[in-house]
Amino acid sequence: MKIAPLFNYTFNRVNKQLFKNQKTVSLISKDTVSFTSSIYRCPIYALNLETKEVTKYDDTASAACAFGYTRQKIYNHLSDETPADGYVFVRSIDVETKQKDGSEKLSQKRIDEIFEKHKPNILVINLESGEYQYYRTISEASSSTGLQSKYISKALNGYVSNTFGYIIKNAAELRDRNGNIDIQSVLDEKRAKMPRPIYQINIDGSFEKFRSVIDAENKTGVKRAGIYKQLKLKTKERDRSLPIYVYADEVEVELNNKKTPDIKKIQDIIRTRYKDSTIGVDLKEKKYREFESLEEGCSYFDGVKKSEISECKSGKTKIIKGRYMFFNSDSVKQKDEQDRLYLDDDMVKEAVLRRLRLYRRHIRNRQF
Repeated sequence: MKIAPLFNYTFNRVNKQLFKNQKTVSLISKDTVSFTSSIYRCPIYALNLETKEVTKYDDTASAACAFGYTRQKIYNHLSDETPADGYVFVRSIDVETKQKDGSEKLSQKRIDEIFEKHKPNILVINLESGEYQYYRTISEASSSTGLQSKYISKALNGYVSNTFGYIIKNAAELRDRNGNIDIQSVLDEKRAKMPRPIYQINIDGSFEKFRSVIDAENKTGVKRAGIYKQLKLKTKERDRSLPIYVYADEVEVELNNKKTPDIKKIQDIIRTRYKDSTIGVDLKEKKYREFESLEEGCSYFDGVKKSEISECKSGKTKIIKGRYMFFNSDSVKQKDEQDRLYLDDDMVKEAVLRRLRLYRRHIRNRQF
């Protein structure tokens, strides 16, 4: 009987270096031959993990030929029962039981145990969409999700909490008595512990979503203290040159089982949370200009104080220095087809004429 090259090489090394006694060498030779024969000539079973089909082969050589592997690769998978391309290889002596008549019969209990052992137990859930998938190996999960294997391994062992938008769990720990997993409860538990996502909204209606306040700080450079202050602020005190921060659940709606930003809610927030801009009219020059802050207005209109602009804007003062008028910009704006506000020249003229009539009436009342 021929000895496989690997074991022949091992035997020669042992013979030359360790053993000088001829009896011992011949003993090792017999054991090696019988061990080699049991490895390569023993019938084996190939178990398909997907379809649960069981196929028997006469020896490792026939299995290697059928799958296009080497005999050594088949042997390696026989040793630890690790899957190879969706198959598990086992020796017949490990899954067969001897009957009373001396025949061998395949043990269905042992087969079921192997299938249960290799059941896909890596559960990966997408936090955003709620979609989930089971994987048998870390490498399979890594290639499908794009995450590095080390992060998946750490998540399975509970060493990391942030897994880049995924929940990674050991499915065997989550299954109930019936073998089912409540995916929604896993999602709710994780989302309750996660920081709330936020939106950054600008005056022009553009917005951007961030996973958390820290994420927004890292990407925008705005200090988290300022962001938290804006998240708690509900009054019209925000300068129009700076963005607004709101929690995502305040502006999102569920559409086709996905949460999407509601444009109308965002526009309402812009309308209510920003300071109103001001329209300043120069009656002498017959021009008007919009500005955001009182300091800006003082620089545009010479000799006018902040207090005077505020009083004229509120209507306490009708006209300043006989030539300047100030209005709230929202009172002279109209909406276009896309529901955006723009300055209307006719409305500005009407507001000026209305203010002039009130001013003249006020002057007449003072004279009498």
